[in-house]
Amino acid sequence: MPDPSLNPPSAATGLRVVELGDPKVGYAAKLFGDMGADVIKIEPLGGEASRRIGPFVDDIPDANKSLFFWHYNTSKRGVTLELDKAEGRALFRRLVDSADILLDGEKPGRLAALELGYETLEAANPKLIACSVTPFGQDGPWRDLLASDLIHMALGGQMASTGPDDPTGQPIAGTGYQSLHVGGNFAAIAILTALVERDASGRGQYIDISIHDACATCTEIAIPSWIYTKQGVYRQIGRHAMVARDSRQNFRAADGKWVNTILPMISTPQWHALVQWMGQHEGGGGVRAVHRDVSERLDLPPGTAAAPLVGTDPRTGGEPRGPRAHRARVLARGGAPGDRAHDSLSGRADRLAGDAVAHLASRAAAGGAQLRGVWQGVGADGRGVDGAGRDGGDMSSANGKGPLSGIRVIDFTWWVVGPQATRFLAAFGADVIMIERPDAWVAFRQASYQGKTGPNYGTMFNHINPMKRSLTLNLRHPKGYGIITRLISKADVVIENFSSRVMESWGLTYEEMKKVKPDIIYVSMSGLGHKGMYSDYVTFGPTAQALSGLTHTSGQPGDQPQGWGFSYMDHVGGYIAAMGVLFALHYRNRTGKGQYIDQAIVESAITQMGPYVLDYQVNGRGTRRPDFPPGNHASHPRVAPHNAYRCQGKDNVGQDQWCAIACFDDAQFASLCKAMGRPEMASDPRFATNLASLQHECELDEAVGAWTASRDKFNVMYALQSQGVTAGAVQTAQDRLERDNHLRERGLFVELEHAALGKHLMETLPMQLSRTPHEFTRPGPLCGEHNEAVLTELLQMTPEDIKGLREEGVI
Repeated sequence: MPDPSLNPPSAATGLRVVELGDPKVGYAAKLFGDMGADVIKIEPLGGEASRRIGPFVDDIPDANKSLFFWHYNTSKRGVTLELDKAEGRALFRRLVDSADILLDGEKPGRLAALELGYETLEAANPKLIACSVTPFGQDGPWRDLLASDLIHMALGGQMASTGPDDPTGQPIAGTGYQSLHVGGNFAAIAILTALVERDASGRGQYIDISIHDACATCTEIAIPSWIYTKQGVYRQIGRHAMVARDSRQNFRAADGKWVNTILPMISTPQWHALVQWMGQHEGGGGVRAVHRDVSERLDLPPGTAAAPLVGTDPRTGGEPRGPRAHRARVLARGGAPGDRAHDSLSGRADRLAGDAVAHLASRAAAGGAQLRGVWQGVGADGRGVDGAGRDGGDMSSANGKGPLSGIRVIDFTWWVVGPQATRFLAAFGADVIMIERPDAWVAFRQASYQGKTGPNYGTMFNHINPMKRSLTLNLRHPKGYGIITRLISKADVVIENFSSRVMESWGLTYEEMKKVKPDIIYVSMSGLGHKGMYSDYVTFGPTAQALSGLTHTSGQPGDQPQGWGFSYMDHVGGYIAAMGVLFALHYRNRTGKGQYIDQAIVESAITQMGPYVLDYQVNGRGTRRPDFPPGNHASHPRVAPHNAYRCQGKDNVGQDQWCAIACFDDAQFASLCKAMGRPEMASDPRFATNLASLQHECELDEAVGAWTASRDKFNVMYALQSQGVTAGAVQTAQDRLERDNHLRERGLFVELEHAALGKHLMETLPMQLSRTPHEFTRPGPLCGEHNEAVLTELLQMTPEDIKGLREEGVI
């Protein structure tokens, strides 16, 4: 008999997920399947819509050879049925009665109209967790509007932050259906939170995910900048949108490739080291230590190639930088620049070591042949799928408030990516204790606000750390080490996002933690992971994006890589880390065992561009080519018009206003022409068919742009939506906070009062759980605000003990 220890269960083994096939939920379902769940995908008889999204094998459209479908449907089984027929509904009910999780992307109200709403399904299966993912959610004034990836990137604010420095230049949407990833990541986190709570209560619940709400929270500094200072942000090519313009960060190397670096540097030593290194490469001529001068000269020193410039280089004092990787280079390195295990389909972003080993149930065969053990084609009849109900086991009642109440997290994270992960945990009731330096130096904490400077005036810090507690602790002091060890012994999770050697230098390795808490869950988030040739290198969000290829795939054809106008991976990396914690908590609830999670942010980024990775593997198509990246034009499927069009007026920093418009069929195009007052365009030979429109795309864009130029972007949006045309204003942060009544009515923002910053709006979470919602009642903590409370409650220290620690510089 095979030894089961050689093939341990994954974190989601034993779960059954029913996916009501739709592109909006395919990614979230894939996450569960890749982690070991039994995912049963339901398609209509003609196949799900994503089978018709390219790229295709050999560029020949075929329902069974869509690389898009391949990527998002690993590790699944499938049936075809029609919900409009009684027999189909009966089989659907049978499947859901045996499921733990239902994922659907149906229009709001459709399942209820078929008598398949949550109340009906819950009556037969009280443990069911049902999650609906729709463009705008189940309620709100925009509930029934049309949307697409381009429209979500416009309304969500991603486009307003991304594009060229020219204030008249067109904003750009990131390539690769990223809105589906953002919405899918939030769906997975919400489901996992409900699952961890169900482990204790035995009860399921309903979850409402709006892709628009999710995207609206994913633009980093734009929202807090407007909330606290009423300042908009400038788009800047290849770098963060900021309230003031700064130096460029894209530089061309001698081999013609592009390099991304962070100017000005994060620290003075990094800056001085870079200047010294450049001077050495320039033959000792020296470089003036004015960063604008250096940035103008940094198209890099003679003989310097892009490839070696990865992460941080000791020669540049730890300056974060990376080449603009394209798919061929990423794959040639074995997935990510770190020699870590990598699957050719997905490149799992997190490695769960110990008993719950992350795995893919299926892979692409060599040369990109058909997937094995996943979907061999449309038409499976459901035989072999067990519809019998299952015993969920003995479950006790949940205690406390919030679905994660009773979970304690020791949080060493800083900057954005780590605090994003723990933000979820805190909002759902976990006791998140931030470990901070006694000198209060940490990114975003030391800041100035309304003429006052200090550790409690960081507006971004407050925005990403609500509902957490703060303990200042000197970990280099022997007593500090003793305190943190005792705290870990009372914790469930330890999480950090340092470079690979920091925790080890403090003696806080996973092996040491297990000695005091055998079932501890330890999450390490770093740019390139903890093994491989680049594991010691430091990255930040923009350089991780550059290394992964995400930056290279976004922009206008023939131009330099435009990337993202914010640290997109500081958001996504945080989402994936939160998922890792929740998967591990669910696994521990079943087995009593903790584990170590090694997350590489670069690998997390690669998973967000799977179809393009497959396109290179299968078709040999590289990223940079005459028509790619496509700007805002559609690449899959190829339709026109599909672009952002200049509108009347300027935004709050003097940039042109825009509205995104996309027509996906002849009826939509005819409606657009009618709304423009030019119905004859629909029969113009240049535009009469989609193929003709694509051949005359520039002329079509000019015609549409001429109509929008004299109109307000919201008037354009509402006029077209009322005629059944997919359209959305390119919203700034000001728009989302002041003109987007849908976000306001769905409760995305709440007002909280901070002792130093005053009363301001706070962005909450774009996920609505019916029974155990998230909660935002406290702002980010003051520095060391909870020293006494934590040390007294958890370690039973006396006031005299705490006074002594303060005098010795321990806290």
